[in-house]
Amino acid sequence: MVFEQKENEEIKITLRRHWSCMIGLSVFAVVMSILPIIMYFILDSYIHLTNGFYNLFVLGMGLYYMFVCTLTFIGWLDYYLDVAVITNERVVDIDQEGLFNRKISELYLSDVEDVTGTIKGALGTFLDFGDVTVQSAGNQAEFILDKVPHPYKITKLIIDLHQDCLQGEIIKK
Repeated sequence: MVFEQKENEEIKITLRRHWSCMIGLSVFAVVMSILPIIMYFILDSYIHLTNGFYNLFVLGMGLYYMFVCTLTFIGWLDYYLDVAVITNERVVDIDQEGLFNRKISELYLSDVEDVTGTIKGALGTFLDFGDVTVQSAGNQAEFILDKVPHPYKITKLIIDLHQDCLQGEIIKK
């Protein structure tokens, strides 16, 4: 993880997207893995694969499985490397975009203007995950943490940390 903690900064929570975001990828991997096996049995029962065609089919299946495994790995990597870190001073959002692109955004809690937690749909309500949107006065007007678990608790945590940050600045002055 590419996150440099500053002096006197405490990590309050580290977030990843909710595990349910991986259901689609898991279903894709299982279905795409079973499909060639079913095709083999169908072809073998109707055509009775000859030795040359059988070798070609095995080669094609090997390439196909490499492709499916690569797509599944890229999807898992995107899930695993997307991280949000909330500290007592800032919110850092690390987004992996494809294999070789990473976007890191940070927002100091003193710049926070508004925080909104949103849960959409039956699955989000049932499993308690949604989006947290942080409005700021900085360069990036909206800061969105996608599909995080317990968005209302995260919203409250950011608001409480923002209040603590403001009280700390008042005491310093």
